[in-house]
Amino acid sequence: MRFIHKMIIGLINKKTSADGRRVMKRLQQITTSPMEAQKKFLQTLLSDNRDTEFGKKYDFASIRSIEQYRERIPVSSYDDYAEAISRMTEKGETNILTVYPVSHYSKSSGTMGNPKHIPFSDRSARLSDDYTKSYIYAMLEKNGLLSTNPSLTLIESVLSTLPCGATCGSYTAKSNMNNKFFIENLFTPPFEVMVPKGYMNSRHLHAFFALKEKNLSSALCAFYSYFLEVLRYIEKNWEILADDIEMGTIDDSIQMPKELRTHLLCKLRPDPERATEIRRIFNQPSTLPLVPRLWPQFKYLVGIGTAGFSTYTEKLKTYFGPDIHFVMYGVVASEAVFSVPIRLDSGESVLLPDSVFYEFLPEGESDYSRLLTMDQLEVGRNYEIVMTNTSGLYRYKMRDVVHVVGMYNNTPTIEFLYRADQTVNLVGEKTTEYALRQVVKQTVAKCGFEMIDYCMYPNPDAVPVRYEFLIEPVHLPDNFDYESVREELDKALSKANPSMGDKLDKGIVGKSQLYFLQEETTLLYRDMMIMKGVSSAQLKPVRVIDNLLKKNFFYVLIDKRFKRPE
Repeated sequence: MRFIHKMIIGLINKKTSADGRRVMKRLQQITTSPMEAQKKFLQTLLSDNRDTEFGKKYDFASIRSIEQYRERIPVSSYDDYAEAISRMTEKGETNILTVYPVSHYSKSSGTMGNPKHIPFSDRSARLSDDYTKSYIYAMLEKNGLLSTNPSLTLIESVLSTLPCGATCGSYTAKSNMNNKFFIENLFTPPFEVMVPKGYMNSRHLHAFFALKEKNLSSALCAFYSYFLEVLRYIEKNWEILADDIEMGTIDDSIQMPKELRTHLLCKLRPDPERATEIRRIFNQPSTLPLVPRLWPQFKYLVGIGTAGFSTYTEKLKTYFGPDIHFVMYGVVASEAVFSVPIRLDSGESVLLPDSVFYEFLPEGESDYSRLLTMDQLEVGRNYEIVMTNTSGLYRYKMRDVVHVVGMYNNTPTIEFLYRADQTVNLVGEKTTEYALRQVVKQTVAKCGFEMIDYCMYPNPDAVPVRYEFLIEPVHLPDNFDYESVREELDKALSKANPSMGDKLDKGIVGKSQLYFLQEETTLLYRDMMIMKGVSSAQLKPVRVIDNLLKKNFFYVLIDKRFKRPE
């Protein structure tokens, strides 16, 4: 069986890598003449969609240039499409926004908490497969990282069906369901764990099947944060995991549907040899990183590890050592794939001239009538993306801000920074999520303690208003000085956002407060959201507490031992 399994993986690797080499060759061509590719993309889109309701309204048939397109089509947001999308999802109407079939929608929160369904056309799906699967395979092949050993996937496929018959959820989940044979043969855990039904302890099952597979070659996750969670879970629960691996069972205390437990137990076999290895690894002190000790053939981790996830990437380095690589997706959203990585172990990625039509608003500007095209970007500056995609969104404000790092051939390379609509603005200070990340990262490093995660509540009821940082620490030093950390937070905050520094100096904003969260607070929040139906593939860490549910949850779990009088 092992030989047949390896043969199947080898065939999958060969086919997908061949597809990837073609995508890589195409990328080389279009990044050499990006504006030519952009013009071709836009003209094809306008021609194909000229007879849609939207195309007729703005007379796509008569548009002959980028300039005409920008003059005629207004910059838009989701609310401009809400009525049309409702007709598509509820009534199954077609040819409204796009001529391309739309068989999938991504779901996220919208205005006033109403659900927002982002259309994802079949053409967008093909582009996504090209750049998030085939291209990545070619990149792995080019760097000698492909293997016929199993890989771990931490992506769960949770989908619902809309009245129109289209699926709703993350596109990754949709892709996994459409490629069951591929997923079953390439990855562990069993497919039934990847498609959860009812409440189950996903973290334990992912840890169990990962630990059980000694020859694990790699791992795939939506966000690096969850792989770090699994590693920490293994460190804390290795004894019960080793016992179950030895006996070929799953402890009765682990929650999951009865049918799933029965199905998994039928597949399990006792493995005392692997259990002995695991016990030896954890019982014998070592200065070597954990991951290569657990999985000697582990080569790389694929997922999102930039921007808000960069702190997890840094922490994972201590688990990996120098010989395991980070393969970081570029800028990927529900609306489209915007960029792909150009090298291993780097968050820099190149814009894709044939995926969407791009426009850019310089950071700090608010006049959307003065948007720039790709050829007008400057290295070293930050821009908000406005895009036109193949799913029916035209000159759409993404609210994603990126930093232009350099050039690949003649095309800009970027790094994602933050969401413009998640800026904290109590009294006009406009503190970005990126600035908050730098503040916490610098403070923790300077004050000499480690953290699991953090969030911040901009308290509008305090007098004066203030920022309240909630940090879940790994451990605190014996000589921990609470007041010095508070002072360091405000120093870093003033440096990261001079406007905030001025308001702190004038007393318009009060001194920051600091609270420490109880152990596993972050994990509890994640579990709660999954129980509420949020897909683990789309679940991001809380950075800014912006609603009552989040506030009540995190403040209840403040560790009272470290709460100081204000």
